[in-house]
Amino acid sequence: MLVPAHAVRARRSAFLPVLRALGVATYSLGAGAAPAADAASAATPRLEIRLASPTAEDILEGMVTLELAVEPIGEIGVLKVDFYVDGKRVGWRDDPPYRTEWDAGSSLKARQVRAVAYGSDGKTYEVKIKTREIRVDYRASVELVNVFATVRDFAGDYAGNLAADEFRVLEDGVEQQISNFLYEDLPLHLVFLMDASKSMEGERVATARDAADRFARTLNYGRDRAMLISFAGDVQTHIPITSDRAALLGAIAGLDVRTGGTVLYDGVMAAIDALRLVDGRKAILLLSDGRDESGDGFRPGSSRTFEEALEAAQKADVILYTIGIGKDIAAQKDFHGIRTVGEVLTRFAEETGGRVFFAQRVNQLRRAYENVAQALRHQYSLGYVSTNTKRDGAWRSIRLICKREGYTTYARRGYYGPKD
Repeated sequence: MLVPAHAVRARRSAFLPVLRALGVATYSLGAGAAPAADAASAATPRLEIRLASPTAEDILEGMVTLELAVEPIGEIGVLKVDFYVDGKRVGWRDDPPYRTEWDAGSSLKARQVRAVAYGSDGKTYEVKIKTREIRVDYRASVELVNVFATVRDFAGDYAGNLAADEFRVLEDGVEQQISNFLYEDLPLHLVFLMDASKSMEGERVATARDAADRFARTLNYGRDRAMLISFAGDVQTHIPITSDRAALLGAIAGLDVRTGGTVLYDGVMAAIDALRLVDGRKAILLLSDGRDESGDGFRPGSSRTFEEALEAAQKADVILYTIGIGKDIAAQKDFHGIRTVGEVLTRFAEETGGRVFFAQRVNQLRRAYENVAQALRHQYSLGYVSTNTKRDGAWRSIRLICKREGYTTYARRGYYGPKD
Protein backbone atom coordinates (compact mmCIF):
# COMPACT_ATOMS: atom_id res chain seq x y z
CA MET A 1 0.00 0.00 0.00
CA LEU A 2 1.27 3.48 -0.84
CA VAL A 3 0.91 6.03 2.03
CA PRO A 4 0.35 9.68 1.01
CA ALA A 5 3.01 12.16 2.10
CA HIS A 6 0.58 14.16 4.30
CA ALA A 7 -0.27 10.98 6.26
CA VAL A 8 3.42 10.29 6.84
CA ARG A 9 3.91 13.82 8.20
CA ALA A 10 0.89 13.46 10.53
CA ARG A 11 2.17 10.16 11.95
CA ARG A 12 5.66 11.60 12.45
CA SER A 13 4.28 14.61 14.33
CA ALA A 14 2.38 12.33 16.72
CA PHE A 15 5.59 10.54 17.72
CA LEU A 16 7.83 13.63 18.15
CA PRO A 17 7.04 14.17 21.87
CA VAL A 18 7.82 10.55 22.66
CA LEU A 19 11.12 10.66 20.77
CA ARG A 20 12.22 13.86 22.52
CA ALA A 21 11.37 12.41 25.93
CA LEU A 22 13.67 9.49 25.15
CA GLY A 23 16.47 11.85 24.14
CA VAL A 24 16.33 10.94 20.48
CA ALA A 25 17.44 13.71 18.14
CA THR A 26 14.71 14.92 15.79
CA TYR A 27 14.74 17.12 12.71
CA SER A 28 12.18 19.49 11.38
CA LEU A 29 10.86 18.97 7.85
CA GLY A 30 11.42 22.68 7.24
CA ALA A 31 14.10 24.00 4.89
CA GLY A 32 17.64 23.69 6.23
CA ALA A 33 16.73 21.49 9.23
CA ALA A 34 17.18 18.03 7.66
CA PRO A 35 20.56 16.69 6.58
CA ALA A 36 21.63 18.11 3.21
CA ALA A 37 21.50 14.75 1.39
CA ASP A 38 17.93 14.10 2.56
CA ALA A 39 16.83 17.58 1.56
CA ALA A 40 18.35 17.26 -1.89
CA SER A 41 16.68 13.90 -2.39
CA ALA A 42 13.27 15.17 -1.28
CA ALA A 43 13.58 18.21 -3.55
CA THR A 44 14.13 16.14 -6.71
CA PRO A 45 10.83 15.30 -8.45
CA ARG A 46 10.78 11.65 -9.51
CA LEU A 47 8.66 8.54 -9.80
CA GLU A 48 9.11 5.63 -7.42
CA ILE A 49 7.75 2.46 -9.00
CA ARG A 50 7.42 -1.23 -8.24
CA LEU A 51 5.66 -4.19 -9.81
CA ALA A 52 2.68 -4.96 -7.60
CA SER A 53 1.80 -7.94 -9.78
CA PRO A 54 3.31 -10.34 -10.60
CA THR A 55 6.18 -10.92 -8.18
CA ALA A 56 9.38 -12.88 -8.66
CA GLU A 57 7.86 -15.71 -6.60
CA ASP A 58 4.87 -16.15 -8.91
CA ILE A 59 4.42 -18.86 -11.55
CA LEU A 60 2.37 -17.44 -14.42
CA GLU A 61 -0.46 -19.39 -16.01
CA GLY A 62 -3.67 -18.33 -17.75
CA MET A 63 -4.94 -14.77 -17.45
CA VAL A 64 -2.49 -12.69 -15.39
CA THR A 65 -2.81 -9.15 -14.04
CA LEU A 66 0.22 -6.93 -14.67
CA GLU A 67 0.14 -3.95 -12.33
CA LEU A 68 2.61 -1.17 -11.63
CA ALA A 69 2.44 0.78 -8.35
CA VAL A 70 3.56 4.38 -8.91
CA GLU A 71 4.32 6.99 -6.24
CA PRO A 72 5.13 10.48 -7.54
CA ILE A 73 7.68 12.39 -5.45
CA GLY A 74 7.24 16.13 -5.88
CA GLU A 75 5.48 17.88 -8.75
CA ILE A 76 5.59 15.20 -11.44
CA GLY A 77 2.98 13.38 -13.48
CA VAL A 78 2.78 10.04 -15.29
CA LEU A 79 2.23 10.21 -19.03
CA LYS A 80 2.01 6.49 -19.77
CA VAL A 81 3.03 3.04 -18.54
CA ASP A 82 4.07 0.24 -20.94
CA PHE A 83 4.09 -3.43 -19.96
CA TYR A 84 6.44 -5.96 -21.58
CA VAL A 85 6.70 -9.74 -21.28
CA ASP A 86 9.78 -11.47 -22.71
CA GLY A 87 10.64 -8.31 -24.64
CA LYS A 88 7.23 -7.89 -26.29
CA ARG A 89 4.83 -5.10 -25.35
CA VAL A 90 1.59 -6.66 -24.14
CA GLY A 91 -0.32 -3.62 -22.88
CA TRP A 92 -0.24 0.00 -21.75
CA ARG A 93 -2.17 2.47 -19.61
CA ASP A 94 -2.16 6.27 -19.46
CA ASP A 95 -4.16 6.70 -16.26
CA PRO A 96 -4.32 4.90 -12.91
CA PRO A 97 -4.66 2.15 -11.95
CA TYR A 98 -1.70 1.16 -14.14
CA ARG A 99 -2.91 -2.34 -14.80
CA THR A 100 -3.47 -4.65 -17.79
CA GLU A 101 -4.50 -8.27 -18.39
CA TRP A 102 -2.30 -10.73 -20.27
CA ASP A 103 -2.74 -14.41 -21.14
CA ALA A 104 0.31 -16.42 -20.04
CA GLY A 105 -1.04 -19.66 -21.51
CA SER A 106 -0.22 -22.96 -19.84
CA SER A 107 3.53 -23.35 -20.36
CA LEU A 108 4.47 -22.49 -16.72
CA LYS A 109 7.84 -21.19 -17.91
CA ALA A 110 9.82 -18.31 -16.44
CA ARG A 111 8.88 -14.89 -17.80
CA GLN A 112 10.76 -11.61 -17.95
CA VAL A 113 8.20 -8.97 -16.92
CA ARG A 114 9.13 -5.31 -17.39
CA ALA A 115 7.22 -2.08 -16.84
CA VAL A 116 8.27 1.34 -18.10
CA ALA A 117 6.75 4.55 -16.74
CA TYR A 118 7.13 7.81 -18.67
CA GLY A 119 7.31 10.85 -16.39
CA SER A 120 6.31 14.42 -17.22
CA ASP A 121 9.95 15.32 -16.50
CA GLY A 122 10.93 13.64 -19.77
CA LYS A 123 12.55 10.68 -18.01
CA THR A 124 11.66 7.00 -18.12
CA TYR A 125 11.50 4.80 -15.04
CA GLU A 126 11.86 1.05 -15.42
CA VAL A 127 11.46 -2.02 -13.23
CA LYS A 128 11.70 -5.68 -14.20
CA ILE A 129 11.51 -9.11 -12.61
CA LYS A 130 11.87 -12.71 -13.67
CA THR A 131 9.11 -15.04 -12.51
CA ARG A 132 9.51 -18.65 -11.42
CA GLU A 133 8.99 -21.64 -13.67
CA ILE A 134 8.05 -25.30 -13.47
CA ARG A 135 10.28 -27.43 -15.64
CA VAL A 136 8.78 -30.38 -17.49
CA ASP A 137 10.94 -32.90 -19.31
CA TYR A 138 9.32 -33.18 -22.75
CA ARG A 139 10.62 -36.71 -23.10
CA ALA A 140 8.35 -37.76 -20.26
CA SER A 141 5.33 -35.89 -21.62
CA VAL A 142 2.88 -36.42 -24.45
CA GLU A 143 1.97 -33.80 -27.03
CA LEU A 144 -1.71 -33.55 -27.79
CA VAL A 145 -2.77 -32.45 -31.26
CA ASN A 146 -5.94 -30.35 -30.97
CA VAL A 147 -8.42 -30.08 -33.81
CA PHE A 148 -11.37 -27.68 -33.66
CA ALA A 149 -14.10 -28.60 -36.12
CA THR A 150 -17.62 -27.74 -37.21
CA VAL A 151 -19.95 -30.20 -38.91
CA ARG A 152 -22.90 -29.46 -41.18
CA ASP A 153 -25.58 -31.96 -42.12
CA PHE A 154 -27.08 -32.62 -45.55
CA ALA A 155 -29.47 -29.66 -45.05
CA GLY A 156 -26.60 -27.27 -44.26
CA ASP A 157 -27.43 -26.99 -40.55
CA TYR A 158 -24.78 -27.29 -37.85
CA ALA A 159 -24.74 -30.76 -36.31
CA GLY A 160 -24.30 -30.76 -32.55
CA ASN A 161 -25.35 -34.27 -31.62
CA LEU A 162 -22.33 -36.31 -32.69
CA ALA A 163 -20.27 -38.66 -30.51
CA ALA A 164 -16.51 -39.24 -30.62
CA ASP A 165 -16.91 -42.65 -32.29
CA GLU A 166 -18.63 -40.95 -35.25
CA PHE A 167 -15.36 -39.28 -36.26
CA ARG A 168 -12.18 -40.57 -37.86
CA VAL A 169 -8.90 -38.66 -37.80
CA LEU A 170 -6.17 -39.46 -40.31
CA GLU A 171 -2.67 -37.96 -40.04
CA ASP A 172 -0.67 -38.43 -43.23
CA GLY A 173 -3.14 -41.18 -44.06
CA VAL A 174 -2.62 -43.04 -40.76
CA GLU A 175 -5.66 -43.34 -38.49
CA GLN A 176 -5.27 -41.80 -35.04
CA GLN A 177 -6.97 -42.61 -31.74
CA ILE A 178 -9.16 -39.75 -30.46
CA SER A 179 -8.36 -39.29 -26.77
CA ASN A 180 -10.11 -35.96 -26.01
CA PHE A 181 -13.56 -34.99 -27.22
CA LEU A 182 -15.76 -32.01 -26.30
CA TYR A 183 -18.75 -30.29 -27.78
CA GLU A 184 -19.38 -27.10 -25.85
CA ASP A 185 -18.96 -23.35 -26.18
CA LEU A 186 -15.29 -23.17 -25.20
CA PRO A 187 -13.44 -19.97 -24.17
CA LEU A 188 -12.42 -17.95 -27.21
CA HIS A 189 -9.63 -15.50 -28.01
CA LEU A 190 -10.72 -13.51 -31.06
CA VAL A 191 -9.15 -10.80 -33.23
CA PHE A 192 -11.44 -8.55 -35.25
CA LEU A 193 -9.14 -7.83 -38.22
CA MET A 194 -10.77 -5.16 -40.38
CA ASP A 195 -9.87 -3.51 -43.66
CA ALA A 196 -9.72 0.27 -43.14
CA SER A 197 -8.42 1.22 -46.58
CA LYS A 198 -9.92 4.12 -48.51
CA SER A 199 -12.10 1.79 -50.61
CA MET A 200 -14.06 0.92 -47.42
CA GLU A 201 -15.18 4.54 -47.04
CA GLY A 202 -18.83 5.41 -46.50
CA GLU A 203 -21.51 2.75 -46.19
CA ARG A 204 -19.06 -0.15 -46.18
CA VAL A 205 -17.13 0.85 -43.08
CA ALA A 206 -20.32 1.99 -41.31
CA THR A 207 -21.99 -1.37 -41.92
CA ALA A 208 -18.79 -3.23 -41.00
CA ARG A 209 -18.69 -1.37 -37.67
CA ASP A 210 -22.33 -2.21 -37.02
CA ALA A 211 -21.86 -5.91 -37.89
CA ALA A 212 -18.72 -6.22 -35.75
CA ASP A 213 -20.50 -4.46 -32.88
CA ARG A 214 -23.38 -6.95 -33.04
CA PHE A 215 -20.92 -9.84 -33.04
CA ALA A 216 -18.89 -8.39 -30.16
CA ARG A 217 -22.05 -8.14 -28.04
CA THR A 218 -22.60 -11.91 -28.33
CA LEU A 219 -19.27 -12.79 -26.65
CA ASN A 220 -19.15 -14.03 -23.07
CA TYR A 221 -16.70 -11.62 -21.43
CA GLY A 222 -16.53 -13.77 -18.33
CA ARG A 223 -14.28 -16.11 -20.26
CA ASP A 224 -13.85 -14.76 -23.82
CA ARG A 225 -11.23 -12.19 -24.90
CA ALA A 226 -11.18 -10.05 -28.04
CA MET A 227 -9.23 -7.25 -29.69
CA LEU A 228 -9.43 -4.97 -32.74
CA ILE A 229 -6.73 -4.55 -35.38
CA SER A 230 -7.19 -2.68 -38.66
CA PHE A 231 -5.06 -2.40 -41.77
CA ALA A 232 -4.78 0.14 -44.57
CA GLY A 233 -1.37 1.49 -45.55
CA ASP A 234 -0.22 0.34 -42.12
CA VAL A 235 -1.42 -1.88 -39.29
CA GLN A 236 -3.01 -0.38 -36.18
CA THR A 237 -3.96 -2.09 -32.94
CA HIS A 238 -6.97 -0.18 -31.65
CA ILE A 239 -7.31 -2.19 -28.45
CA PRO A 240 -5.19 -5.10 -27.20
CA ILE A 241 -6.73 -8.41 -26.16
CA THR A 242 -9.27 -7.62 -23.46
CA SER A 243 -12.30 -8.83 -21.51
CA ASP A 244 -13.56 -5.25 -21.24
CA ARG A 245 -16.76 -5.25 -23.30
CA ALA A 246 -17.26 -1.47 -23.21
CA ALA A 247 -13.68 -0.77 -24.27
CA LEU A 248 -13.91 -3.17 -27.23
CA LEU A 249 -17.26 -1.74 -28.39
CA GLY A 250 -15.80 1.76 -28.12
CA ALA A 251 -12.82 0.80 -30.26
CA ILE A 252 -15.09 -0.70 -32.92
CA ALA A 253 -17.30 2.41 -32.94
CA GLY A 254 -14.23 4.60 -33.48
CA LEU A 255 -12.90 2.68 -36.49
CA ASP A 256 -12.57 4.79 -39.64
CA VAL A 257 -10.79 4.57 -42.98
CA ARG A 258 -7.35 5.97 -43.76
CA THR A 259 -5.16 6.28 -46.85
CA GLY A 260 -2.05 4.45 -47.96
CA GLY A 261 -3.00 1.15 -49.55
CA THR A 262 -3.94 -2.30 -48.17
CA VAL A 263 -1.37 -4.26 -46.15
CA LEU A 264 -3.57 -7.36 -45.90
CA TYR A 265 -0.84 -9.92 -45.15
CA ASP A 266 0.91 -7.69 -42.62
CA GLY A 267 -2.45 -7.35 -40.89
CA VAL A 268 -2.85 -11.12 -40.70
CA MET A 269 0.68 -11.46 -39.30
CA ALA A 270 -0.05 -8.84 -36.63
CA ALA A 271 -3.21 -10.68 -35.58
CA ILE A 272 -1.32 -13.99 -35.41
CA ASP A 273 1.44 -12.41 -33.32
CA ALA A 274 -1.20 -11.13 -30.89
CA LEU A 275 -2.50 -14.69 -30.41
CA ARG A 276 0.79 -16.58 -30.61
CA LEU A 277 1.25 -17.10 -26.85
CA VAL A 278 -2.42 -17.89 -26.24
CA ASP A 279 -3.45 -21.50 -25.63
CA GLY A 280 -6.85 -22.96 -26.46
CA ARG A 281 -9.35 -21.78 -29.04
CA LYS A 282 -8.17 -18.72 -30.96
CA ALA A 283 -9.58 -17.21 -34.12
CA ILE A 284 -9.20 -14.27 -36.48
CA LEU A 285 -12.23 -12.72 -38.17
CA LEU A 286 -10.84 -11.04 -41.29
CA LEU A 287 -12.84 -8.56 -43.37
CA SER A 288 -11.40 -7.15 -46.61
CA ASP A 289 -12.65 -5.61 -49.84
CA GLY A 290 -9.55 -5.85 -52.00
CA ARG A 291 -6.11 -7.16 -52.74
CA ASP A 292 -2.85 -6.46 -50.96
CA GLU A 293 -1.19 -3.47 -52.66
CA SER A 294 0.51 -0.14 -51.98
CA GLY A 295 -1.29 3.18 -52.09
CA ASP A 296 0.04 3.99 -55.57
CA GLY A 297 -0.84 0.53 -56.90
CA PHE A 298 2.67 -0.10 -58.27
CA ARG A 299 3.88 -2.62 -55.68
CA PRO A 300 2.60 -4.99 -53.00
CA GLY A 301 1.41 -3.35 -49.83
CA SER A 302 2.74 -5.82 -47.25
CA SER A 303 6.30 -6.66 -46.33
CA ARG A 304 5.13 -10.27 -45.81
CA THR A 305 3.65 -12.65 -48.38
CA PHE A 306 0.51 -14.74 -48.50
CA GLU A 307 2.55 -17.92 -48.06
CA GLU A 308 4.31 -16.54 -44.97
CA ALA A 309 1.04 -15.45 -43.39
CA LEU A 310 -0.64 -18.81 -44.05
CA GLU A 311 2.29 -20.77 -42.63
CA ALA A 312 2.37 -18.55 -39.55
CA ALA A 313 -1.36 -19.18 -38.97
CA GLN A 314 -0.86 -22.93 -39.25
CA LYS A 315 2.07 -22.92 -36.83
CA ALA A 316 0.14 -20.82 -34.30
CA ASP A 317 -3.00 -23.05 -34.52
CA VAL A 318 -5.16 -20.04 -35.39
CA ILE A 319 -8.52 -20.43 -37.14
CA LEU A 320 -9.27 -17.80 -39.78
CA TYR A 321 -12.81 -16.83 -40.74
CA THR A 322 -12.71 -14.57 -43.77
CA ILE A 323 -15.27 -12.20 -45.29
CA GLY A 324 -14.80 -10.64 -48.71
CA ILE A 325 -16.99 -7.67 -49.60
CA GLY A 326 -17.58 -6.38 -53.13
CA LYS A 327 -19.06 -7.60 -56.40
CA ASP A 328 -15.76 -8.53 -58.03
CA ILE A 329 -13.58 -9.47 -55.05
CA ALA A 330 -13.80 -13.22 -55.63
CA ALA A 331 -12.47 -12.86 -59.19
CA GLN A 332 -10.06 -9.95 -58.58
CA LYS A 333 -6.43 -11.00 -59.14
CA ASP A 334 -3.83 -10.44 -56.44
CA PHE A 335 -0.99 -8.01 -57.13
CA HIS A 336 1.24 -10.67 -58.75
CA GLY A 337 -1.61 -12.19 -60.79
CA ILE A 338 -0.93 -15.60 -59.23
CA ARG A 339 -4.30 -16.16 -57.59
CA THR A 340 -7.57 -14.32 -57.07
CA VAL A 341 -8.43 -12.52 -53.85
CA GLY A 342 -11.23 -15.06 -53.52
CA GLU A 343 -8.64 -17.85 -53.51
CA VAL A 344 -6.57 -15.99 -50.91
CA LEU A 345 -9.51 -15.64 -48.53
CA THR A 346 -10.69 -19.19 -49.20
CA ARG A 347 -7.30 -20.76 -48.49
CA PHE A 348 -6.80 -18.73 -45.32
CA ALA A 349 -10.11 -20.13 -44.06
CA GLU A 350 -10.08 -23.70 -45.36
CA GLU A 351 -6.46 -24.46 -44.50
CA THR A 352 -6.95 -23.38 -40.87
CA GLY A 353 -10.41 -24.88 -40.24
CA GLY A 354 -12.51 -21.75 -40.69
CA ARG A 355 -14.98 -20.70 -43.35
CA VAL A 356 -15.08 -18.04 -46.06
CA PHE A 357 -18.06 -15.81 -46.83
CA PHE A 358 -18.55 -13.37 -49.69
CA ALA A 359 -20.86 -10.38 -49.40
CA GLN A 360 -21.50 -8.83 -52.79
CA ARG A 361 -23.65 -6.11 -51.26
CA VAL A 362 -23.10 -4.12 -48.10
CA ASN A 363 -26.37 -5.30 -46.56
CA GLN A 364 -25.06 -8.88 -46.67
CA LEU A 365 -22.24 -8.06 -44.23
CA ARG A 366 -24.39 -8.50 -41.14
CA ARG A 367 -25.41 -11.98 -42.29
CA ALA A 368 -21.76 -12.92 -42.91
CA TYR A 369 -20.79 -11.92 -39.35
CA GLU A 370 -23.79 -13.85 -37.99
CA ASN A 371 -22.64 -16.94 -39.92
CA VAL A 372 -19.20 -16.73 -38.29
CA ALA A 373 -20.78 -16.35 -34.86
CA GLN A 374 -22.88 -19.46 -35.52
CA ALA A 375 -19.84 -21.46 -36.61
CA LEU A 376 -17.91 -20.51 -33.47
CA ARG A 377 -20.83 -21.58 -31.27
CA HIS A 378 -20.96 -25.04 -32.85
CA GLN A 379 -17.38 -26.28 -32.62
CA TYR A 380 -16.16 -29.69 -31.60
CA SER A 381 -12.78 -30.04 -29.91
CA LEU A 382 -10.95 -33.28 -30.68
CA GLY A 383 -7.52 -34.28 -29.43
CA TYR A 384 -5.14 -37.10 -30.21
CA VAL A 385 -1.57 -38.12 -29.55
CA SER A 386 0.16 -38.57 -32.89
CA THR A 387 1.61 -41.96 -33.72
CA ASN A 388 4.40 -40.10 -35.51
CA THR A 389 7.17 -39.71 -32.91
CA LYS A 390 9.60 -37.82 -35.16
CA ARG A 391 10.64 -34.35 -33.99
CA ASP A 392 11.60 -32.90 -37.36
CA GLY A 393 9.17 -29.97 -37.57
CA ALA A 394 7.75 -31.31 -40.83
CA TRP A 395 4.26 -30.65 -42.16
CA ARG A 396 1.68 -33.29 -41.28
CA SER A 397 -1.67 -33.43 -43.05
CA ILE A 398 -4.91 -33.94 -41.12
CA ARG A 399 -8.13 -35.32 -42.52
CA LEU A 400 -11.19 -35.35 -40.28
CA ILE A 401 -14.08 -37.52 -41.43
CA CYS A 402 -17.63 -37.71 -40.10
CA LYS A 403 -19.02 -41.20 -40.52
CA ARG A 404 -22.60 -39.99 -41.00
CA GLU A 405 -23.53 -39.94 -44.66
CA GLY A 406 -24.03 -36.48 -46.12
CA TYR A 407 -22.28 -34.68 -43.25
CA THR A 408 -19.42 -32.28 -44.03
CA THR A 409 -16.61 -31.41 -41.62
CA TYR A 410 -14.59 -28.17 -41.47
CA ALA A 411 -11.25 -28.48 -39.69
CA ARG A 412 -7.64 -27.47 -40.19
CA ARG A 413 -5.85 -29.46 -42.86
CA GLY A 414 -2.63 -30.06 -41.02
CA TYR A 415 0.04 -28.78 -38.65
CA TYR A 416 3.80 -28.58 -38.25
CA GLY A 417 5.14 -31.33 -36.00
CA PRO A 418 7.33 -30.72 -32.95
CA LYS A 419 10.99 -29.93 -33.43
CA ASP A 420 13.92 -30.11 -31.02
